[in-house]
Amino acid sequence: MSDKVTVSAKISRELLKEAKERKVDISATIRKSLEETINQKKLDELMILMREIQPWLKKVGKDGWINSIRENRDSR
Repeated sequence: MSDKVTVSAKISRELLKEAKERKVDISATIRKSLEETINQKKLDELMILMREIQPWLKKVGKDGWINSIRENRDSR
């Protein structure tokens, strides 16, 4: 069983009323939105990392990568 916690957010009464009228599952909506936001942040962090290592990758070059993969494969 996963360890769950309760979070809360303040929203306007009007927003809550509209959500109830339209039968919006607030918990599922918050959970999905939080997951999507976290995934986007992870992607943003990866893009920053890729930009940082891009000069190094270019320095190694295509042939360097091919040789490295072959050496790795042959060593098995």
